[in-house]
Amino acid sequence: IQSAPSTAVAVVNLEQLRAAINECREEERRLRSESDRLSAEFEQRDQELKLLSEAINELQPGSDARRNKLIEGLRMQASAEAEMQAWRAWITREKGRVLQVMFLKAQETVRQVAVRDGWDVVLWDHEGNIALLFETQQAPDYEVVNNEALGRAVVYTSPRADITQLVIDAMNNAFDTGG
Repeated sequence: IQSAPSTAVAVVNLEQLRAAINECREEERRLRSESDRLSAEFEQRDQELKLLSEAINELQPGSDARRNKLIEGLRMQASAEAEMQAWRAWITREKGRVLQVMFLKAQETVRQVAVRDGWDVVLWDHEGNIALLFETQQAPDYEVVNNEALGRAVVYTSPRADITQLVIDAMNNAFDTGG
């Protein structure tokens, strides 16, 4: 009977990777800046709506001027709400796009590091989530804990099998040099 060859297995902590990749941090800053700019715009709209509301209250009830101002206010409010909803959808999609790009680059970088360093199998690890659930909830929801436990591919990782930092370094070097 022939014995199976040994297999070199490594892990990459996806959450740690996401938090340490320069490109992701830069994209998050860009999105935060855009979010702040849009929030300021919407805050100004809110102020305009408040001023309009005050102007409406000063007009004669039942007058054409009051009715016209009410219609103007309703249109402004509907427009602001629609823009806010569109903006939230855009931010969500943009965050998804950024994550997708990062994940695809990470996957290729993991492949390169594995080939270079002789790893046969590399698994995504997200250690710590279950412990975090117990730290943050008095009585964690069964479904949440069960799904988290069943979704884990890695139960334990020896520090020597964790190549997360190698992947972070490779991705950051590629980004910093424009690659």
